[in-house]
Amino acid sequence: MNYSPILETFRERIIPTASSPKFKRPRAPFYMERWCPWIRAHSPKGVTYLYLPHSSSNPSPKYSMELISKARKELGSAGFYHSILVRRLWNTVWKTVVKMSGNPELPMEGSELPEPHEEVIEGGVAIIAGDGAGLKLANRVVELTGNNVVLIATKPFSRLKEESGEGARGNVTILESIYLGKFEDGVYALSEEKREIYRIAANTLAFVTGVRDAMPIFENNDLPGVVSAELAKFLIVGHGALRDVRKIAVLSNDKRGLEAAREFSRFKETTVVSVGSLKKRESIDWDGELVVAEEVKATGYPVVEGLKIISPKEEELQTDLIVSAITGIPDIEPVLQAGGRLVYSKYLGAPTVGTEKGYVKGTKNLFFLGRASGTPEDLVSKEVELVSKVISGKSLSSEEEKELNNIQSSKGLAPLEDTIINNSPELLLTRDIRGMKFVCTCQDVTLEDVILAYDMGYKDLERIKRFTALGTGTCQGRICRISSSLAISYFRKTPLGSLGGFKQRPPLEPVELGMIY
Repeated sequence: MNYSPILETFRERIIPTASSPKFKRPRAPFYMERWCPWIRAHSPKGVTYLYLPHSSSNPSPKYSMELISKARKELGSAGFYHSILVRRLWNTVWKTVVKMSGNPELPMEGSELPEPHEEVIEGGVAIIAGDGAGLKLANRVVELTGNNVVLIATKPFSRLKEESGEGARGNVTILESIYLGKFEDGVYALSEEKREIYRIAANTLAFVTGVRDAMPIFENNDLPGVVSAELAKFLIVGHGALRDVRKIAVLSNDKRGLEAAREFSRFKETTVVSVGSLKKRESIDWDGELVVAEEVKATGYPVVEGLKIISPKEEELQTDLIVSAITGIPDIEPVLQAGGRLVYSKYLGAPTVGTEKGYVKGTKNLFFLGRASGTPEDLVSKEVELVSKVISGKSLSSEEEKELNNIQSSKGLAPLEDTIINNSPELLLTRDIRGMKFVCTCQDVTLEDVILAYDMGYKDLERIKRFTALGTGTCQGRICRISSSLAISYFRKTPLGSLGGFKQRPPLEPVELGMIY
C-alpha cells in the first residue's frame, strides 16, 4: 500500500486532518491500518491515501455544538424528521450531493475503475499473517510437508520479513492483500491495486494476526499528536517525517515499548512514561528521562502541546507527540468471523479467542497462535515450531506435548463469565469517567457515555452500541470493543461475559462496494 499522502501531510508534524462527527473536535489518524478513522483506501487510482473529509484550520470545540444539538433534539421530539415532506426533500438533496461530490465514501455513478477479476488459488494451508511469526509458520510448514502454502500478508511483506528475520521459502505463495473473511467456498482476499479478488481453496486455515498498540483512555486522548507506536515508527524512523517534532513522550507498559523508545531516541528527545505493570518493576532498562504515571491528561489545542501527569505525582511534560506503545489489543476480528469464541487472557489483560494446543477451540483445521492468542512473546517461536508440526500432520513427542501444554497454560485463558477486572486495565490512564476521554473516536463516544449507558440499564455491548453508536464507525469495534468492556467491568465490577460482544460481519475491511459484488 502507498502511504505517501500521509508522509506529505505529516512531513513537519501531526496536524488536524478532519473534525469529529459529533463534537467537531480536531482529528488525525491514530493507527496505521487502513480501517483507522481518517484513513481511506478508495482513490480513483486504487492506492491508499489520506482522506480529508472536513479539513479545517480551526476546528470547532464541543461547546459550539450545544445550541445545534438542542435544536435537533426539539425537532426530533416534534416528529420533524418523520415528516413525508422533509424525507422527500432530504432524498432529493442527498441524490444531488452524491452526483456532485467526489467524496469516496459516497456511491459514485459512472466509475472508470475496471471490473474486478477473481482468481482461484489452490493451497493446502492458508495463513493470515499480520505478524512476522506468520511467515515463520509458513516456512516451517513448507519445510515439513513440501506442499504449497498461501500467505495472506495483511501488512507489507517487507515488514513481515523484518519482524521474522527470514525470507519466504519457494513454495510459499505471498498475497499482499486485504483479508475479507472465511466463507463456505473458501477464504477470500483482494488486491485493490491489481483489481483482483483471490479465492483460496485451503483445507487448513491458520491466523497469526499479532497485537496492536492500545489506544489509551485519558483526557483529550483524541487530539492530533496522540498516535500509536506503529504510526510514529513509520513516520519518524522509516521516513524521517515529523521534522518539527522535538520532544516525544512514549507511554509504555512492557519491553516492547522501551524498545520503541530507544528507536525514537535516535531521532528525537524522548521521555518514557512508565504505566501499568512496567511502573511496578524495580529496575527499568532505560537511560533517558523516565516518568511514572497512573493518570494523565493531554494538553493543547488543536494539537498536542504537552502531557500532564496527574498521579501519583503531579508534573507536566512539554511534548510535541504522545506515542502509545501500550500493547495488548489482539487482532481477533478475523478469527471471530471464522468461528472463534471469546475468552479472557490473563497474560494479555484482554479478551482474545479461545484456543487449545494451537487449535481454535471447538473447531477442526482452524488454528490461532502468536501474541494475539495470549502467547508470551518469548514463547512465540517455540509455539510456531510445535504447531507447524500439528498442521503438517506430524506426531509430537511426549516432551513436545509437554512444552505445548506449558505454552497453553502461560496464556492464562479463563471464561469471560468468571472474569471481573479488579485492577485498572493498563490502557486506562484515568480514575474519573467524566470528560473528553474517548473510547471510540470514529463516532465520538466517551468513557462517560459508555458507563452512563450501562447505568441506564443497557447491560450488554450490543445494546450499548445501539444507544451510543459505539463501534459503528470505520473501526467496527476494533478500537473500542475491548477497551469499553474492560472499563465497564473495572468501574462497575461486572463479569466480562455478561457484556457480550459485537457481531463480526464480513468484509472485515472497508472496501469499495464494486469489489464484493
